[in-house]
Amino acid sequence: MPSKNISELYLLKRYPQNTVGLFTFILYLPFGILLLLLRGILGIQVFVFGFLLPDVPVIQKLLCKLFCATLGIVIHSENPAERKNVAVYVTNFVSPFDHLVIHSQTGSVMSGKDVFNTLLSTSFGLRHFGSQSVEFPIFKKNIAKTIESGTPVHFQPELKQTNGKAVLKFTTWPFQLCKRIQPVCIEVSRPFLDIKISTFDSVYWTDTLMYLFSPYTSYKLRFLPVVDQMDFSETKFADKVREDIAHALQVELSEYSATDLMHWEKRLMEDVVRREMEARQRPTSSSLSSGHPTIHLMVAQVREVLPMVPYNVIYTDLLKTRNVDQTISNIFEGNVEYTPEPAQPSTSQEQRHHQTEQSRTPAAPSFGKSPQERMVPFQERKRQLLETARKRYIQKHNITNCEIQK
Repeated sequence: MPSKNISELYLLKRYPQNTVGLFTFILYLPFGILLLLLRGILGIQVFVFGFLLPDVPVIQKLLCKLFCATLGIVIHSENPAERKNVAVYVTNFVSPFDHLVIHSQTGSVMSGKDVFNTLLSTSFGLRHFGSQSVEFPIFKKNIAKTIESGTPVHFQPELKQTNGKAVLKFTTWPFQLCKRIQPVCIEVSRPFLDIKISTFDSVYWTDTLMYLFSPYTSYKLRFLPVVDQMDFSETKFADKVREDIAHALQVELSEYSATDLMHWEKRLMEDVVRREMEARQRPTSSSLSSGHPTIHLMVAQVREVLPMVPYNVIYTDLLKTRNVDQTISNIFEGNVEYTPEPAQPSTSQEQRHHQTEQSRTPAAPSFGKSPQERMVPFQERKRQLLETARKRYIQKHNITNCEIQK
């Protein structure tokens, strides 16, 4: 079976795209907003209790259940009897609250940022072990101490959340800390309301709001047989656990790692920014050919006066000014940057005669901005502006072998 592309490991749309799903979502919308507000109030109270109550195991379990209730998390364990009292649990990574679900079933903790106090963090299934990027040896040492103290630790070696259609390559360092690991499969869904758990461009807080908004979020856990390291190397040990999880979930083993996904996201975002910048600087042919018929007419008027200015440059400035005179003035005053187009030779005797007549007329020193100057007929202003444009073009490009007729 061919490996999935990186783009297939993301969900791009959070809300239903079919007619029935969209209609159901619209009907549910007022109830969802009310539920979000009620759960938000409950969540605030849980956090207040977390700062006031003592840090004891009973309170930790109570707060964990309240966290799950606040987020609308419903947990179903297929084989709870298969759960073993091991030091390390390893799972796939499919949602932002996998750690809370695993903690509620196993009492394990996962590495997290030092955001809350100890009681809230532990109840949420998190513990701060230090900086992984700055002090990695100390980070691993703190985890090892936690394991030795009897508190199980939860790892997600994929390091990057996906849509669950494949299992990414595992990082191997967690497999140095313990020789006996129990894999756990996590599947997550939202029945009755097709709102995705996470999307490509979503962030933690938007995902959290969707938990509060949705009727409930269903988690299904499956405890797999314990894997012993035996004589496996760390890499082989990690691959064995990864294969067991992928086989149980009936998904493929991805050839990509979390680093590959982050690089892909970076390139994609850079490409999006580049395209947006290009679109702002130069309208596409489709945008020029559709809509704004008045703008096209105004562009033609400016081009009659300034034929050397590119069409796209005039169009872009007219979208801002909506005024022919103002755009011409902007071009003359140097407020619009452009590369002059090559002059088109004319074979019409009438055009040559018209240009000769223009060359005999003194140029207007600047574009008229007063009401009196703007009352001058368009052809007269056109004649003056053509001569001014010609002289400024000669001066700008330092053309010396050219005689200006007076």
